[in-house]
Amino acid sequence: MNCLKFCVHRDLAHYRLSMTKNKVHIAIVGGGFSGTLATIRLAKLLKDTKNAAKIFLVEKTKKIARGVAYDTQCDLHLLNVPAQDMSALPEDRDHFLNWLSQRYSAVAPSAFVSRKIYGEYVSEFFQQTLNALGEGVEVEIVDDEAVELSGDEKHLKLASGRVIEIDRLVLATGHFQPTLVVEDAAVVNSGAYINNPWAQEALEGLSTHDNILLIGTGLTMVDLVVQLQAAGHQGIITAISRHGLMPNKHRIFNRIEGTPVGGNLPTVFPSKVRELFSTIRAACEKADASADADWRLVVNELRPHTQKIWSGMDTADKKRFLRHARPLWEVLRHRMAPEVAAVIESMREDYRLRIVAGRLLTAVVSGNSVEVTMRLRRSRRVQTATYRRIINCTGPNIDLRTTDDRFIKGLIESGAVVPDQLGLGLQLSEHGYAVRANGTRSESIITIGVLRKGQLWETIAVPELRVQAAQLAEQIVRTTFVSEEVCGAVAAASQVAYNPA
Repeated sequence: MNCLKFCVHRDLAHYRLSMTKNKVHIAIVGGGFSGTLATIRLAKLLKDTKNAAKIFLVEKTKKIARGVAYDTQCDLHLLNVPAQDMSALPEDRDHFLNWLSQRYSAVAPSAFVSRKIYGEYVSEFFQQTLNALGEGVEVEIVDDEAVELSGDEKHLKLASGRVIEIDRLVLATGHFQPTLVVEDAAVVNSGAYINNPWAQEALEGLSTHDNILLIGTGLTMVDLVVQLQAAGHQGIITAISRHGLMPNKHRIFNRIEGTPVGGNLPTVFPSKVRELFSTIRAACEKADASADADWRLVVNELRPHTQKIWSGMDTADKKRFLRHARPLWEVLRHRMAPEVAAVIESMREDYRLRIVAGRLLTAVVSGNSVEVTMRLRRSRRVQTATYRRIINCTGPNIDLRTTDDRFIKGLIESGAVVPDQLGLGLQLSEHGYAVRANGTRSESIITIGVLRKGQLWETIAVPELRVQAAQLAEQIVRTTFVSEEVCGAVAAASQVAYNPA
């Protein structure tokens, strides 16, 4: 879109805002990776365009920059993407590698470094940004919880009672806690059941030989298992899910893993799930026949196209994918670092980790433990066992129709936002702007990250988030400040080839 034409046709209310307010106020709710990177990109673009604004970065947990993923202290919690693909900047793919080389000795581009180190990288990048703010640009870190947005979307109320006057609201909430997987209130409140696997108390109070049940067999389960291993746990860990599928492991190829495998995928993809997966399966079989390639390269090559493929599906096919193909896609797409996979394989060989395909039937408090019955998949057989700790590892709840987050719940109840009809975040318009209950597009509420799952599908990993953060900053600056200088600077910034691969 021609930027000058866009500016000429801006809504007059926005023009008055830019002319009459001394400083625009932008609130970003969520200070994890998404919110931090959005702050970095906004501060930089505001500086480049010589605009005055104050950014309020609101985070209730005080885990600025690191969020849940990168706040870990466990050395076995590794990135599940090679270092070469983890730059925070889409226009500078070596940004993270260069940072690593200045601080750590000889890190290969294909290495899977610890998430703790990546947290250091993001934190330092954020601090550098704060140290180099442009004239008139302020960033305030607000250690508080957003609880309510006024009906005119101009005032953000915090748990402390403070009210912030705002012009733009960025929802960078990150992941929400999993949905409860047991119904018995006595179990939930017993202390033997942990619903939030990322909580500090998840592994507290356990003895070395306690038996543990993990509900879910994805990457959250993997995190808990390797953390227990690092702590010297010797008890038996059982992990259960409907299909009993575990994440596959990454493979290090002679070539860089993300290198295209050479025409195995079409330039235009089918919009129907059945035909799409037939196409992908054929490409994987072709890659598997090569000496130095396999299906992993095909999945990697597919990544830049995934958002377009998803948006091209109709609702019926999206539902079909979620119902039938999602479990398989998750374990092929989201893989373990080779070092982590080796720990998991060793524990399974030693019978200290047991993976079960089945479902939980009952859970009853028994002393300081919980007695559980479960039915194995495709079987009438029922097993009973007692566990000292049950931890919910089913993953974050992104179905906001059932959320207990009071801020998001309040936005939904007020009609400011609408849950996605497939239970994948929010209903959104182009660029991630919220859609109100009356069907209109909000001009002040914009999203980044997991809340865009229903719109983009691929939206929670660094290669996608770094693109979203850059585009979000452009959108806010472009639609808030009206001048040829601003439009020219934003247009120059948007020439970056934003490829999430």
